[in-house]
Amino acid sequence: MNTKIKSALVLSGGGCLGFAHVGALKKLEQKFEFEYYAGVSAGSIVAACHAIGKSADEISELIFKQNFFALSFDFSASNFGILRGKKIKKLLDEVFENKTFEDIEKFGKVLRIYATNFQTGDRVEISSGKISDAVMASLSVPILFEPHQYNGVWLVDGGLTGNFPMQETIEKYTGEKIIGIDVATSLNTTKDFTENKIFGKISGMQAALERTFRIFFKTQNTFNTTDKRLEIYTPDLSEFKTIDISKLKEIEKMGEECCRYI
Repeated sequence: MNTKIKSALVLSGGGCLGFAHVGALKKLEQKFEFEYYAGVSAGSIVAACHAIGKSADEISELIFKQNFFALSFDFSASNFGILRGKKIKKLLDEVFENKTFEDIEKFGKVLRIYATNFQTGDRVEISSGKISDAVMASLSVPILFEPHQYNGVWLVDGGLTGNFPMQETIEKYTGEKIIGIDVATSLNTTKDFTENKIFGKISGMQAALERTFRIFFKTQNTFNTTDKRLEIYTPDLSEFKTIDISKLKEIEKMGEECCRYI
């Protein structure tokens, strides 16, 4: 007899910090059966993988098998992005095996992925077509990647218009529980900003930019926190960066630690 609680799962974007989603899921999937998924950027990858039936352990193994250094050598001739993203798109096609949103719905599940229309600035909810196209659009960080053309529209990272798609889920999901994992808003509130070291300027500027994005994402979180269905986890990733590819294991562990008492 299945005694797991049926629930929605909402995963934020966050670059490499998104690997904390996988660690959190290792704990959460023991208690919850997810029937509705919503994700942005890195969160869209994990949400979509879990929605097609991959366990957290399988997602972890899949990610660690990748050579991210090789994937990054895909330079673009476009004026609007450093990388084409073709190698990552090919990988996503392989992972999702050309599955569509409609395929997921046949098994009674719902997947919603969010991106941003780069021409109009509007929020875009993707709920049909190939999953790999939707994920590629949602993780196409402007400047780093070319905008991804999908159904005749140029799309980029969903984090620009909402990095944590909780309000949309509250409005659309009618079930009894909503689990959210937000990996991109933790801050070291004791940080000292009086350093004056000339050789530390570049790392200091990177840290300031990283912090700026986290504050931006934090102020986006204007969802209805009084909804009694909500259970939100925020792993403490204040000492990690969104580009910490070499620290994925540690980041995964922080997600697992955050949910150890569920």
